[in-house]
Amino acid sequence: MKFCVIGLGKFGYSVAVTLANRGEEVIAIDSDMQIITSIKDKVTHAICMHVTDEASLKSIGIEHVNTVIISIGDDFAQAVLTTVLCKEKLGIKHVVARTTSELKKEVLRLIGADEIIMPEQEIGVRLANSLSEPHSK
Repeated sequence: MKFCVIGLGKFGYSVAVTLANRGEEVIAIDSDMQIITSIKDKVTHAICMHVTDEASLKSIGIEHVNTVIISIGDDFAQAVLTTVLCKEKLGIKHVVARTTSELKKEVLRLIGADEIIMPEQEIGVRLANSLSEPHSK
């Protein structure tokens, strides 16, 4: 399978490297050259670019990937634009978007994201559940 991870903060970086370690083809994209330099030997392709330009995304062949993971954390408007570009303009079949709030999750759902994750909340729930299991018996 071919994946593209857009936004290489802690979450996106981890997803990209883990997928690559599992033998998947991974295009990793970020606008910070220092991050690209640190990941370039760990993934198939590492590209420094801004992702809200359709022509730029087409130039790297993004329409040929199976799944795009949008992990843009600080700029929700950029995450929204990138989601719309991937789904509506480039025809990506499976778009996973990361967000931090229920309202943003709803917006991403409305614009076509196939899967929306909220890692901090999901891990918090999982931790609380695992810590309370012994007490529920």
